[in-house]
Amino acid sequence: MVVTHFAVTGLTCATCLAELLEQVRSLDAVEQAAADLTVGGATRLVLVSERGVDAVAVRSAVESAGFALTVGTSLRAPHVGPAHLLAATIATGHGARATPRTRPQP
Repeated sequence: MVVTHFAVTGLTCATCLAELLEQVRSLDAVEQAAADLTVGGATRLVLVSERGVDAVAVRSAVESAGFALTVGTSLRAPHVGPAHLLAATIATGHGARATPRTRPQP
């Protein structure tokens, strides 16, 4: 499995996110796709494939959805908390469940 990260700009809402994911999931090489929506910045797009994805095909799918694939964008880790674990979870290959945190003992 190959996990590839991209940065996409221009998303403003959940409908935008759904359109983006629909377009990239239609690519033959893409087995799984997830994204952490960042309004007003670069949204992290995570694609999982058997042998990698063609960046030109990904760019075309992203542009077909009405957004821009950015190059050289520095992305921060996904937000913390169970509501924002999807891209981090898919990137690490673990199931989509949050791990309970334990408090340090005094």
